[in-house]
Amino acid sequence: MWPGSPSAKGGATATLLFVSILVAIVLLATLANQIRISWTPSIDMNSDDTGRSSSEVSWPVQIIKDFDAVENCGHMFRTRPTKPGPPGVLDCLNGIRVISTGYIILGHTTLFLTFIVSNTVPAVENYMTSVNALVINGAFSAVDTFFWISGFLTGVFVLKAQSQTRNIGKAFVEWILALLHRYLRLGPAYFFALMIYINLGPYLGSGPLWAGWQQSESWETCREKWWTNVLYVNNMKSLAGAGGGCMGWTWYLALDMQYFVVSTLLLTLFRWAPKLVKSLFLLIAVSCIISVGALTYSHNMGTVAVEPTYGDLLYFSTPCRIGPYSIAVLFWHLMA
Repeated sequence: MWPGSPSAKGGATATLLFVSILVAIVLLATLANQIRISWTPSIDMNSDDTGRSSSEVSWPVQIIKDFDAVENCGHMFRTRPTKPGPPGVLDCLNGIRVISTGYIILGHTTLFLTFIVSNTVPAVENYMTSVNALVINGAFSAVDTFFWISGFLTGVFVLKAQSQTRNIGKAFVEWILALLHRYLRLGPAYFFALMIYINLGPYLGSGPLWAGWQQSESWETCREKWWTNVLYVNNMKSLAGAGGGCMGWTWYLALDMQYFVVSTLLLTLFRWAPKLVKSLFLLIAVSCIISVGALTYSHNMGTVAVEPTYGDLLYFSTPCRIGPYSIAVLFWHLMA
């Protein structure tokens, strides 16, 4: 079967080699930076041994600090900012993220239990007619909260940047640079996880259900369709297959990237045609609402994401999930 094939073993070996080299670099950088700090007891964690700030340190020292596990863990698990944030920072969004994440985990945990129990049909039939089902099924729509936050922040930061740009040609150059920056910011961690999942995933599990999952088509899909993740089009069934393609949960990243491309392009024109841009975002939002209602009615769909029709036509669909994103951009204009 696939996990034992020579090509799969070769990919796993290459991935292990790459991870080993990366771990070695982290260990060496951590050791070097901690020795540097210990030799200069008065050194500030945000400065080099000459007293310069982190923005002024020499590039070799900065690279070492970037790979220092101790310093990075300190930044990752810090619960308070090292300095006050800029005016206008909306800290409440962090609370919204936490509540929405917990709600999504609740819905997925409950739903995935139905994949492994033997008496699924009577349990699900009784459950779907209960009031509790409304709460659990609603968890799948909670992902729209993150689309709303993403659209809102896009409107905030893009329009602030565009307010300083008077030349439309320069504005389009900045749009392209913004896309490149976002791709390079998200790509390394995303593609590293993709590499681990494809090459090492089949060997990392155990238990009575793992054998079936290990031999499933998921791994073959990843080996054939990994490029759709790299291009952020893995939500499209015609390109990546059903279920969001490889690493199915990354359908969100694909949609978020696509919405970012479209919204930032429209916002680039906002300084010169504000009414037109607002009208387009409003049209997109209204069209999304109408299309979702029409598709749901015409296909007699329910509200559970595991239904094939629901997933392909609504849940992973680019035009059917853009509504909250567009509304968030418009909401920023109301607040501004």
